[in-house]
Amino acid sequence: MPILVPLRMKSEFDWAQGAGSSDSQTRLADLEAANDNGGQKPQDIDPIQVDLLLGKAYSDWGHISDAVSVYDKLINEHPEDFRGYLAKAKFFAPEAAKALVDRYAQR
Repeated sequence: MPILVPLRMKSEFDWAQGAGSSDSQTRLADLEAANDNGGQKPQDIDPIQVDLLLGKAYSDWGHISDAVSVYDKLINEHPEDFRGYLAKAKFFAPEAAKALVDRYAQR
């Protein structure tokens, strides 16, 4: 976030900050690069993973019906992806199989 300085004070501020020096220019370039979102583009984000995280958040909060509806939507939109089925299976698997489901969900 830029620092807001009145125009009449700008020259004093620039002088105090060492404006024009190569060191401050390097720091400025480093800050701009850090704000560049890590070079990550929106298409690098997996929308399936986002829905899985949303379902897990609902589950952790105790909103099981909301989690199941997120997983159902995920299964309907991406029937070829096993992750929605596996996440939903955690709620409906018999107690003996829940450890197995959790083990494979961690991979």
